Amino acid sequence: MRTRFAERLKALMTLHNISQNELARRIGVTPPQVAKYLSGADSPPLPRLELIADQFPGVTLDNLVGRTPSEPRSETSRSGGE
Repeated sequence: MRTRFAERLKALMTLHNISQNELARRIGVTPPQVAKYLSGADSPPLPRLELIADQFPGVTLDNLVGRTPSEPRSETSRSGGE
């Protein structure tokens, strides 16, 4: 079962042209582990989620896990409080 996280991760990887192998190298896991994240078979722990979010400019943890819209916003376009 795919999760919002899995769907958003896949979309971000496509948008930023990052392969499973490259993401795995950047966050210190194996490519099969990234495949599990993408399929929804496994979810990363919080420290790993932070590393994943750091790979995509403008992406927050809330955005990555589906608590906010999927479009990353630039620092200049952020507006105050909702």
